[in-house]
Amino acid sequence: MIEVIAMIKGLQVLMARMETVFADAARRSIYAELQDFVQLVLREPLRKAIKNKKDLIRSIVVSVRETCGDWARGCEPQQDPALRGKKDGEASFTIKVPRRNVGPSSTQLYMVRTQLEALISDKSGGRRTLRKDLDAGTLQQIETFHRQSFYWGYLLNLSEYASHKIHIDDIYDDQNSSSISGKQAGLYLQGHKDGEKANKKKG
Repeated sequence: MIEVIAMIKGLQVLMARMETVFADAARRSIYAELQDFVQLVLREPLRKAIKNKKDLIRSIVVSVRETCGDWARGCEPQQDPALRGKKDGEASFTIKVPRRNVGPSSTQLYMVRTQLEALISDKSGGRRTLRKDLDAGTLQQIETFHRQSFYWGYLLNLSEYASHKIHIDDIYDDQNSSSISGKQAGLYLQGHKDGEKANKKKG
């Protein structure tokens, strides 16, 4: 038990020293994953939704892209064939996704995850679910993103959560106190029983 406590406390100290490095890496990684998903992965389901006139799916995907899309030129490229429901021509359309050291805000993250959940939810209260209108590959990509992005809030606030140390030594002391109290109570009861037996023999 003592070795485990020492190991955890040592890890806390190490994380505190490396917090700046970890936070920088987390912001860069999350930014890249988010922008690749918004600008590249969601491009195909948007194209299909426009082509097949799936207005609800189109509006959700567009809303996600508008919520947190950080486009290289400041706005979504209007010459993108996907915005007209068309596939890329022989000269494929290329989107250059920027790389920055900044993560999404908690509001952006909440809105994106909530809107994506509406796409992949299998509960519709008796209505047809939107997930049935998505192909298997797209559905898997959205579900994977939704699952992994759950942890982003913790990574983006690493210093806050790392500072909430678990006072394991206090827990250990409490457990010892409880154990000692339990032993003392047991000894008291045993002594009381022995005393009663001795009195009965005398009687």
